Amino acid sequence: MNRPLLEGWNNLLARRPDAPILHDVATGVPCTPSQLDDMAGRIRPMLPERAAGRIIAFRLPNSAGWVAAFLAILRSGGVAMPLDASLTSIQAADLAKEAGVERILEGDMEVARVVRLDEAARISRRLAVAKTTSGSTGRPKVCFFRECELAADGQNIIATMGIRPDDVNFGHIPFGHSYGLGNLIAPFFLQGTPLVAARASIPRVLWQEILDSGATVLPTVPDVVRALASLDLPRAPRLRRVISAGARLDPGVARRFLERHGRGVHNFLGTSETGAIAYDRKGHASLRGEAVGTPVEGVRLTVGRSARLWVESRAVFTHRNRNRVGGVGRFLLRDKVAMAPNGEVMLIGRSGRVIKIGGRRVDLGAFEQRCRRNPDIDDCLAIPLVEDRSFGALFVMRNASGRLAQWLRESFPAWMVPRTVRVVRRIPVDDRGKISVAAARELLSGQGERE
Repeated sequence: MNRPLLEGWNNLLARRPDAPILHDVATGVPCTPSQLDDMAGRIRPMLPERAAGRIIAFRLPNSAGWVAAFLAILRSGGVAMPLDASLTSIQAADLAKEAGVERILEGDMEVARVVRLDEAARISRRLAVAKTTSGSTGRPKVCFFRECELAADGQNIIATMGIRPDDVNFGHIPFGHSYGLGNLIAPFFLQGTPLVAARASIPRVLWQEILDSGATVLPTVPDVVRALASLDLPRAPRLRRVISAGARLDPGVARRFLERHGRGVHNFLGTSETGAIAYDRKGHASLRGEAVGTPVEGVRLTVGRSARLWVESRAVFTHRNRNRVGGVGRFLLRDKVAMAPNGEVMLIGRSGRVIKIGGRRVDLGAFEQRCRRNPDIDDCLAIPLVEDRSFGALFVMRNASGRLAQWLRESFPAWMVPRTVRVVRRIPVDDRGKISVAAARELLSGQGERE
């Protein structure tokens, strides 16, 4: 069986057994490959004796313990299913049972306990990782990947973003999300790129950890970029690459970040099902707000019917994927795109966001795009209101919002003016940096807290 992650780990263990490779901010203690390997050995007895093909979930924060648990499960032949540390025990158990998980490892720095669920059947000995999607379009779902597919995603990212073995990857996004697996965990295992395990949620604290750790690469989300762009902070001289994914980055925020920190922000597009898709190599697209970049190395993109994007690469999941071609996975995104002459991918909306009001079709994505062209509007999110077959909209204003209602009436026919309008400080997002539709609905209903 092809085991590129384990092969990379074994090479690292042989070449640099005592070199500090993971800095856990929570403890302040650097870990070496030999220490992590010992920790993984202590976790192995907590796994099923015959783990091959069994799904084993673990719910841990970013830490040395997370890496050791992942390594232990890979070594056992089990299927590692990282769960959000933010989930409650009940939520984690419900999601795990639905996926056919036999047990969950929980704890902190070192796995402290095992939650045994019902005995589960083996899914496949060829699988290595189970990713959970963000659930932004409904309930979260689970996609299963071979180890070679996760490694292919990491190799595509390394080649496209120029992540080097001597970089220091700052890991504040969850390790177990698809973004974290591809940008942080895969380079760590494949080429020994040192990793900082961080958990800070306060922007000033996070920035200080970046300075203290000497981080050179920061994969993050637009909400964090926005916060860092607004603060008077010392520049991080070693930081050479800032990557933003998960949601749209406002070009005004990207420009403010560049002015304050002297570093452009590189847009990045990826999904749980496909891994990396497109990347803004020069950091120019984020300043224009028009595109998410060009296809990453090893990925082929084609625009299908209804302007939806087909993604084809060896990183796309193939298990129970009817669209695979040989050993290469294909997946059709819900995103609608246009391809610029220079090959850049431009997001123009999502399929399924057209609603009918009084027999007329309203494209909510097109409505948002039109609103964002107003120089007074920083961002906009339109949400269907199912109860009365209309829609509402959240607005982040760049300037005073006194004329917003008048501008909407003057710019759109009456049936395209949102029934409910709320001005907020920011569009709500979840811990993956993706738009939280549930929180947006609460804001529109007046139940949520307007920040």
